[in-house]
Amino acid sequence: MDRLNAHEIVGSSQTLYWNEWPEAEILEFELVDYFRSDVYAEGNGHYQIYYAIARKDNEALGLRVGDDILLHISYKCFVKALSKLALEYKLPAMKSNAAGKNLLIKVERLNTKSMKIHYQEVIEPTKKNITDAERYYKLIEMEHGNRTYKA
Repeated sequence: MDRLNAHEIVGSSQTLYWNEWPEAEILEFELVDYFRSDVYAEGNGHYQIYYAIARKDNEALGLRVGDDILLHISYKCFVKALSKLALEYKLPAMKSNAAGKNLLIKVERLNTKSMKIHYQEVIEPTKKNITDAERYYKLIEMEHGNRTYKA
């Protein structure tokens, strides 16, 4: 697993776009080293790509617990959903407290323009998470780096 090329890494993961999620269904993901994800611009919108691990089976999306995912999320929708969380969930997940850690998240797509975060918890990454995240975020940077959004 140490000598995977970029096409082999993509082959061992699934790309999932947030607008493909079924509505009114709560999905669980572990966002690995989530502060490494940059914001990318495309057209009039902005999005983030996270290396994530499925934490709940979902037959409609073909997800099984433990699957590696390149998770594309609308930046605006995600930030709005995060802003509506209670402080006891927000504070531990801030960059000053959680840089380099993983985020367990339960999220629901409400409609085409909004989502709701039901729960989030910062968890310690495993050694495998750290090495895999290094590969995935390098791949994401190679593929999308020319569209990085700088506010």
